[in-house]
Parts: sequence; structure tokens; C-alpha cells
Amino acid sequence: MSTPEFDLEHWISIFPIQTIRSTDPWSVKGYSITSPFHLAVVEQIRREVSQTSNLGQAIPTDVFAFGSGDGPNRAGTKIGGLPYRPAAVPWPSTRDDGREMTFVGQLNFRDSTDLAGPLPGDILLIFTPDDEAWGTGDPDAFRFEWYTEGVADLIASKDVPEPAWSFPVCYGVRSRTADFPDSKSLFDEYRGRWRIAVLEGTKIGGVPPFLDEINASGAVSGKFLASIGSVKPESDYPYPWINRKIPQDGECDWLMWGDLGVLSLFLHDDGNIQWWIECY
Repeated sequence: MSTPEFDLEHWISIFPIQTIRSTDPWSVKGYSITSPFHLAVVEQIRREVSQTSNLGQAIPTDVFAFGSGDGPNRAGTKIGGLPYRPAAVPWPSTRDDGREMTFVGQLNFRDSTDLAGPLPGDILLIFTPDDEAWGTGDPDAFRFEWYTEGVADLIASKDVPEPAWSFPVCYGVRSRTADFPDSKSLFDEYRGRWRIAVLEGTKIGGVPPFLDEINASGAVSGKFLASIGSVKPESDYPYPWINRKIPQDGECDWLMWGDLGVLSLFLHDDGNIQWWIECY
């Protein structure tokens, strides 16, 4: 198993929705998922509603909550940190001016092959020049690389270029769940209802967040592969990160795609990846 597993029942016991509703009802809503609190609340809302309503078609997805730091597995899903990348491969640079690109993160598909299907590799690495390149409309604003687990000589920390901007280094903890795209109206009483029906954050498979906007653009094709969500840890409850209980002052070093947006990735038959970002 390449990716740590999220223990949903454990986190529900720490964040029971009945307690949150009685003390802080404003927090019972849909979230863009980073912290275990976010996922525990969303899944409990779904359970409550499903007791009286049919949520409709369930489309499996693996969604990730995050722990702080590089994580226990070099090959695992992560944001920033040490990429799973051969030392001998030249670092990617921009084609126009030769700038070294920033390693945004990687997705490990080894535990999600039933969702993603055949792929060019096990691990997808994602690079971009800076935090504004995607807004220029340049189709080359992101670079993608595939690798298969088993690389013997990996790049050392000292050889990884500094990111062009500041964002947290964190590792993903996987939860197998589902999206329910036909159920949005069932969550009308909740703020962020669309984030309850279709999970928003970093995930593999399922339904792309902002599906209506993506379809309306007419610019995206291919099979939805995965998304990298904005990373914004919860600051009002314990465990902003799975492995750290106490929130710290200044817990605001976030990875943001615009205003809490999502980078969605689509795989074409020729192996190319098309990206799309939507935000609020």
C-alpha cells in the first residue's frame, strides 16, 4: 500500500456532528477538504441525509486529507517536499526563458488503479513556473511527468530548487468514498452544499469539482483523472493536520488556486494531460 489510509470512524469520534451543531452550527457545512475535520463533517452530513433520502448514483473517488510534512513514503501523494524523481533527469524549466519550475506536488495512483484505469505510470508529478502562470492562459503553464515505483536513485533534497512562492509541504492520507452528483438539492439547507454532493479538494477519480463550469467552458475534453485542491488547513478546530493537534498562529501558509479553486486534470487517449482551474 503506497498511501496511508484515513480512519473515518476515528475522526468522526473526535468531531461528532451533534456536538459541533450544538456549539458551532455555522461550521456544519461543505468544505474544500484539507483537514480531517473537513472530511469528518462532510461525511456525517451525508450519512444524516441518506437516512431519509436517496443520494443517487455513487461515483467512487479517493479523496485526501493532509498531514504536515513530507510524509512516511517518498512515493506517496503529497504537496511540495521531495519529489519521487530520478536524480539523473534534468529538472524541468520554462521553454521561453529557462526558469526552473516549481514542484507543486505528486499523486500516487497505485491504490486507485480501479478508479483511474491504465496509466503511463504510478506517480504523476506536477510542476509550474510560479503561482501566476496558470492565469495567463498559457497551455504550458503546467508540466507533468510520470514515474513508476522502483526508482533506485532518487533526487536529493539539496538538488530540488526552492519553490517560486511559499506553500505548505504536506502528505496525503487517502479515504475511499464517493461523489453523488445528482444529490446537490438534498443539501440545500447547508452552506457549501455543492461541496457535500461532489467532494472538493485533492482527489483521484469521481466527478470533477466545478463540473458545471467546466462543461460550460467547452474547452476541456478527456477523462477526469484527478484534482489538486487548494490547501487550507482548518484553524478553528484541533488537528489542522492529521499529525498535529494544535493549530499554530499564522496557520495561513496555503496553496491557493485563485480564490480557493481547484486544479482539475483530464487524461487523453494519447497520454497527454489537459488541465483546468476554476475558483470562486
